[in-house]
Amino acid sequence: ASDGNVNQSFSDIHITSGDTLTQDFCIPIYFAPPVQLEAEATGTLFDNAHLTWLEPGSVTDQYIFWGEQVTAGALGYGNMNITFSIASRWPVEDIAPFDGAYLKKVRFYPTEPTAQYTLKVWKGPDASTLLHSQPVPVLDINMWNDVALTTPVEIDGMQELWFGFEIFQTEGYPAPLAAGPAVAGKGDMFNSGGGWISMKASWDFNFNWLMQGFISQSPVPLGPSATTALQAAAAGSSRRSMEAMQQ
Repeated sequence: ASDGNVNQSFSDIHITSGDTLTQDFCIPIYFAPPVQLEAEATGTLFDNAHLTWLEPGSVTDQYIFWGEQVTAGALGYGNMNITFSIASRWPVEDIAPFDGAYLKKVRFYPTEPTAQYTLKVWKGPDASTLLHSQPVPVLDINMWNDVALTTPVEIDGMQELWFGFEIFQTEGYPAPLAAGPAVAGKGDMFNSGGGWISMKASWDFNFNWLMQGFISQSPVPLGPSATTALQAAAAGSSRRSMEAMQQ
């Protein structure tokens, strides 16, 4: 039901001219429950409860990601000076349920201390429209890092959402890989300047990117970026060189 309005349809009802027909019916009234209901004990004796919730139909605070978020090594060009981008792609059918909510931070697992990472958010086919760009100057390597967007990005459920990083490297393997199987065309998008490709479809790399987006109904920005104390569980320490994979 929406706004308390309900309806019900009947079939095979016949009324003869001049007669009176009585039809019984029952409409089950449904009111959607609140979202993200939380209780906090308050008072000197903790004998009071403070309840908070979001209105029915709201989006629950959550991380969105593709595949198993378990580290499986890293990808890069070795000792080359190059800029490339990695992204998590969310087609309309996947992002539509989050319409009107906000992307507020991105969690990822940087693997190269000399690399320069810039958080990017795009929308539309092939990430055609840049919505947000934010350099990330301070990172803890080989750990989960939470990067709060300086301005949360409102999600348009009618457009694809992409989030990820532009990476400039001079050495090493700066792009974090998550163990497969790959969610091809969604969790494994890569661009070295020649356009976006799926690593699985193009090179048969069976990985996703080790990153997650945090979605919230609230538009209020989060605090400064932080590093989580929990390191990702290791599934291997492979390093993938991109030197032979130019687009």
